[in-house]
Amino acid sequence: IRNDSPFPYEGSISVQVIRFNSTKTEYLLENRPIYLDPGPAKIQDFVIDRLRNFDGRKGIIRIHVATRSSQNDIENWVPFATPGEMILPKSKVSFDIVQPSIKSKLSHQSCSNVTIILKSNNLAMYVVLTTLAQGRFSDNAFVLQANIAKEVEFIYFQPRSIDCFAQLKLLQTSLRVEHVSMYL
Repeated sequence: IRNDSPFPYEGSISVQVIRFNSTKTEYLLENRPIYLDPGPAKIQDFVIDRLRNFDGRKGIIRIHVATRSSQNDIENWVPFATPGEMILPKSKVSFDIVQPSIKSKLSHQSCSNVTIILKSNNLAMYVVLTTLAQGRFSDNAFVLQANIAKEVEFIYFQPRSIDCFAQLKLLQTSLRVEHVSMYL
């Protein structure tokens, strides 16, 4: 862990092994406290002996660093193998596009962000969303854990100068979800 901030850092770290063929997770570190003096380059090292024999073909490491306030939590997925070497189960990723509510009804004046809820029956590596609609996704190229829903926002590039109805229809008809196990 490194702190380059001019402020002290206080929080915790958790390190998990996520096995590709299981929905269970194994904690290697769980909520280990972290305190770092103001930076630059204040570092706190830690060693996890159980990682020495970790087979990256069969799982991935998830590191979660939490601040005391939980406002700036960081999640990092650390692969120990390339996608072609990973022994991944076939995953079926589904999605629902949540219609904007009546209160934020789409109009020609301003488009509301659109929420997309994704789910997978197995862990899905490097989930990528694409569409022909004019905008971007709040997150992309991520790991989707089995049976844990993930919300992603579709954010229009120019919400005041486009036809929102047409763009929503285009999003609904052209949204494509890809992930690594589709190509193995």
